Amino acid sequence: MSAERGTRNAKLKKMKKRGAHSEFRTPSSAFLYAILDLGYTSEEKAAETTAALLAGGADLLQLRAKGHDLATIRRVAQTLIPLCRAAGVPFILNDHP
Repeated sequence: MSAERGTRNAKLKKMKKRGAHSEFRTPSSAFLYAILDLGYTSEEKAAETTAALLAGGADLLQLRAKGHDLATIRRVAQTLIPLCRAAGVPFILNDHP
């Protein structure tokens, strides 16, 4: 186990001992804050990329969709939210006025 992973596990154990609710993390307590940017990842690959980010240890996922229409943002978000919920990872959506 890497030193970083060991530190992360130790922090999670401390949170549980204090009775902290660890189902979801806040942005300030996230170790790995992942951003899925539709400027770099296609809509078709969004779920696959998200699954990889979550499997890789993302503690929080943000969908960034600058310049995309509301229908696309909604469609992608509706695909990603269940993945994040299943992993216990908060989902943040931004870039819509």
